[in-house]
Amino acid sequence: MTLKFGLAALRNADGDMGRDTAISGCTLRTIARSQWWVGAVVLAALILASLTQVGSLSAASDPRTVAGSSCVRPYSDSSPWNTAIGGDPAYAPDSGRRVGQIDGELSSDPSQFTYPVYTAARSRPVTKVKVLEAISEIRRGGAALSNRKSGTLRIPLPKGARASTQTGQLIVVDPKSGEEWGVFGLGRQGRAWTALFGYKFSTKTDGVPAIGKDGGGLAARAGASYLAGLVRSCEIANGKIDHALALAFNSASIAHITPLRGTNGSNGSPDALPVGARLQLDPDLSQAELAELGCAGACYTMARAMQEYGAFVVGRSGRPKIYVEHNFTARWRGAVRADTVSAIPVDRLRVLDLTGELRVAKKFKRTKPRAGKELRAFVDVVPATADAGARGRVICSATVGAKRALKAIRARATSLQGGIER
Repeated sequence: MTLKFGLAALRNADGDMGRDTAISGCTLRTIARSQWWVGAVVLAALILASLTQVGSLSAASDPRTVAGSSCVRPYSDSSPWNTAIGGDPAYAPDSGRRVGQIDGELSSDPSQFTYPVYTAARSRPVTKVKVLEAISEIRRGGAALSNRKSGTLRIPLPKGARASTQTGQLIVVDPKSGEEWGVFGLGRQGRAWTALFGYKFSTKTDGVPAIGKDGGGLAARAGASYLAGLVRSCEIANGKIDHALALAFNSASIAHITPLRGTNGSNGSPDALPVGARLQLDPDLSQAELAELGCAGACYTMARAMQEYGAFVVGRSGRPKIYVEHNFTARWRGAVRADTVSAIPVDRLRVLDLTGELRVAKKFKRTKPRAGKELRAFVDVVPATADAGARGRVICSATVGAKRALKAIRARATSLQGGIER
């Protein structure tokens, strides 16, 4: 079942509509096939990004953010990454089948395919990095995202900073401003710095990047920043991780759901775990039971975080893995190795309920706003659950300039397969 919706006929009482017209929020109310439920899937970020990107993300309550030796977690307290799962969560009815696609033990290799984290250098001139393939930069405090095919990132790169050997990745965070930079494929061409992909984000947002006007997400990973979910050495030293972890495995789905904004998965099976799915380690597993399995110390610290906050699927990797800070900056000295989390039982992972989640199947198509004309935007969304089925209406509000639209915006939903209630 694929749900397709359009937004149309936004005009004020005088029929005017210009560049200051914006969709201020849309909610899709749906009903599952197997049971009645009313899910509010807020598509405001998608609509705003496709049209004029109004609004703002939540600010972090603590401006210090993770950087250097600081262990203050990035992103706001309301961030999906920083929100505890809570008691009696709902799990996907096909959780076991989906988890069964994670083939092999978990790993946590800090020596390759992960990210060193550096504190921004304020005493040196910024480094200009020419980005060759894709570059993303947030605008308006994180409410908008600018995506370009190439460009220049100005990064306060500290002296001696090294990108990961295999992929040329690193993260730089400014603890004062909260600015966050990430690059992939960093290297030198003569005296010039280049990278294949790069982004500028902010740890003062809720950690969920906006969608660019091109329909694309952040030019990093599967549309999420490299810092999101990363296990830092200071957290292991303190014995406490207060956020969800980032997990990748070898058969992630081509589907994606929030808080991820894209996918690098290749598994087209409807049973596959979508990128953005949240997994929880069975909270009934006690510390003693985990110790009997060989999970203690750093392993238990990460296992406990997976029980309390879970782990979000962030994409495809060569083997199942939890992302930990690179040795270059973490200096683990054996405290975390590739096999540190291997004792965590994969078969005791649970997938949180996906029934109410929808994923974007196609990018936005839109028409340019013009005074007195209909404004239309279309996107296809499908249920993340294989057989959920849904029917519903898209309910939107809008503004024309500083005033709320005096004529209601009309929205319609039609079905490509199966029945959709208009």
